[in-house]
Amino acid sequence: MKPNFSKINIRMFGGLFIIIFSIFEILNLVFLLSIPIEINETSTSLIFLIFNLEIVTISTSLLWICFFIIVLCFLILGIFMIKRSLTKINDYTFFLHIFFIGMIILIISIIKFNLIYLIEASQINDNNNLITMGTAIHHYDLHLYIYYMWLFLSISTSYEIVYSLYITSKGLLLLLKFKQSSQLSYGKKIN
Repeated sequence: MKPNFSKINIRMFGGLFIIIFSIFEILNLVFLLSIPIEINETSTSLIFLIFNLEIVTISTSLLWICFFIIVLCFLILGIFMIKRSLTKINDYTFFLHIFFIGMIILIISIIKFNLIYLIEASQINDNNNLITMGTAIHHYDLHLYIYYMWLFLSISTSYEIVYSLYITSKGLLLLLKFKQSSQLSYGKKIN
């Protein structure tokens, strides 16, 4: 049971990577939302398209807002994880924090994946033809890098899910080992 090793892992692979991925996701979203898409014979950037309620529904606009808020929450969570790993707290509290932070990351990452799917499946009105947002991003005469920009959102969310499973299991393992060692030392004191 080495809390220093766990703190270094959380700081390095958790906080720093989540901050880096969040910054890349924010930059990715800025570039993705600034691409021009031709809908209804006019070329508008994606940001104006998703807030044009004549072309998309209000739920699509809300999905994009929620997605951007979740990306910002991950940035804040990464900073919190680094600050938490630098503070001096006892082992039990630290292991409990590892477990709960992992669960929070898991729940938020699953919600984020759902938002990506719902955004991709949301419909756009193109000359009275309904097309999905995924078709608009992947199909229209756009460059290949836009497809990879959209794919990066799923890749970073997959990393967050795998990392949250690891950190949750590691926190639970360390918590159970700590409880077991404290019960054994308590039993030795009684005898």
